Amino acid sequence: AKVSAVLTGNFAYAAEQEFGAVVEASGVPFIAMHKEALKTPGLVEFFTHLYRDRRQPFAGRKILVYNEIERGIQIAAGIAPPDRVQVCGMPRLDRIHHWRIAAADASLPSTSARPQVLFLSFHPKSGMPVIPRKPGAPEGRLEALDDGLGEVSWRDLSQQCHQTVLRLARENPGIDVVIKGKGDLGKWLGLTGASIDQDRPANLKLVVGGDPQDLIASASVVCGFTTTALLESIAAGKRVVVPRFAEATVENTRPYFLDLGEAVEHAESAGDLYDRLLAGAVPPTPPKRDLSTHAAEVLDHWAGNPDGKAGARVSVAVMAEIDRGQ
Repeated sequence: AKVSAVLTGNFAYAAEQEFGAVVEASGVPFIAMHKEALKTPGLVEFFTHLYRDRRQPFAGRKILVYNEIERGIQIAAGIAPPDRVQVCGMPRLDRIHHWRIAAADASLPSTSARPQVLFLSFHPKSGMPVIPRKPGAPEGRLEALDDGLGEVSWRDLSQQCHQTVLRLARENPGIDVVIKGKGDLGKWLGLTGASIDQDRPANLKLVVGGDPQDLIASASVVCGFTTTALLESIAAGKRVVVPRFAEATVENTRPYFLDLGEAVEHAESAGDLYDRLLAGAVPPTPPKRDLSTHAAEVLDHWAGNPDGKAGARVSVAVMAEIDRGQ
């Protein structure tokens, strides 16, 4: 059977840049569903230059993006003309919207009977300008950056947040604390100066990789920094606490802070973070069916999906290109 369209997850995948031109030459639409999204003000200029100088113009038919920020960067960088970059929103957010509505309608609490704090672990370079090299490159994992960009980090903020969450677990055995991270989670937990493996509280659980939706659904309160999982937590109607102290308030790093406005609570110190997480650690209750105005605005701005219908918009956009190509 003839292929109707070829989809990819990022316009910039090196192995697919020329492939897109070949697919188009065969008469088949090549469509990028570009999944990268959280471009804070400090990253807009960085990625505009990165796309312009280090990426080829898109040779395919259409790029579908999460938000207007990403669309503007790609157009300014010359990746594609305006009519070929379309905002559809973050499809993965649809499921959590649907969960919130179903949970509210059923008036059922989450699956956790105990108060649960979910901490989305982050490392010192989360959301910072980086250019990764191919694995095994002799020069190292990251390319050196000019103008001091390689020096900016959330080192103190990351360390203080991990220490605070660990302290919360140790001092409050009646609260379940879940730390969700990626494969390098153990490295960043090492910043606490404590041996988690030998001295882990019974109420502390470490989760590496995987989909965070079930963890978010079970949480009483969620804490994180520069991650789309915060958007999922907002869409779930959860109480969300974001640290805004240490480097988050310093001039050279503040532009990389993910500002979620009044849709979240901001902790102004490590002590404030502890207090807010402790206050939020109550038995989970059903979420409200409708999001607040602040939450909807934030989800629209950063995820292009305040309504749980991004998947439908992607489907319509893909089918339009297929129909146009026939």
